[in-house]
Amino acid sequence: MAEEKKATKATKTTDTKKETSNNKPLIIGIVAVAVVAVATFIILGVCGVFGSKVPPAGEYELVDMIKDGESQSSMISLMKAFGVSPSLTINSDKTGKMNITGEGEAEEVTFTDTKIKSKSTGEETDYTFKDGKVTIKAEDEEMVFQKK
Repeated sequence: MAEEKKATKATKTTDTKKETSNNKPLIIGIVAVAVVAVATFIILGVCGVFGSKVPPAGEYELVDMIKDGESQSSMISLMKAFGVSPSLTINSDKTGKMNITGEGEAEEVTFTDTKIKSKSTGEETDYTFKDGKVTIKAEDEEMVFQKK
């Protein structure tokens, strides 16, 4: 009887070792997937995918004006015919230049996730970035810029 207990105990020990050794590749796989997932989130965060909502760097041109909820797109063609073209430049360091009037010198600005701030006056203007367009809001008017 004592020999049976020893044999049973030895079998259980061997079975436990087999189960543990069979789980090692599974555990290593799970750890590897977790490491890759964490690395991916870090890389995407550094690249700005999960970080800042500031629009991508580039030159933007006026594509629409909205006043009292109605598009004034016909005005844009008229403005361009007279050589007036409002513009927006965004740099990768969240700075840029904005020329709302389309004439004279562009004003230096900085961007946050929701505001454009004038470097000279400190005045802030709300904006949104959606569907590749920057919409600047001031009172009851909006100017919509799209990357050239």
